[in-house]
Amino acid sequence: WMIKDDVYKRLYLYKDGGDCCEFWFGHGAKDDCLSKIFTSAPVVTTDFTNTTAVLLAMWYPVIEDRKCMNDGKTPDFMLNDGFAKWYLFNTEQECCGTFDCSGS
Repeated sequence: WMIKDDVYKRLYLYKDGGDCCEFWFGHGAKDDCLSKIFTSAPVVTTDFTNTTAVLLAMWYPVIEDRKCMNDGKTPDFMLNDGFAKWYLFNTEQECCGTFDCSGS
């Protein structure tokens, strides 16, 4: 949704992490900020015949338990196109970075 709004693109979407850190935290905090950024390679599903299997292998939040799992028991609603981008992650760190994992 941010890509559709020029103001959000200008303020929140950066091609380079250093530019983002410098804008939001200043030049003096740039190195510390960069050390806390984690990125993920997008999951490419074009080579897979079973997209559901790929999604089931991703990390998802167990909100009531405050943890993230990738046990293949992803709730059905999270597998839907409208929800997958918000609830499924390539790494545990990404999942816990978005959802509180203080229960794990």
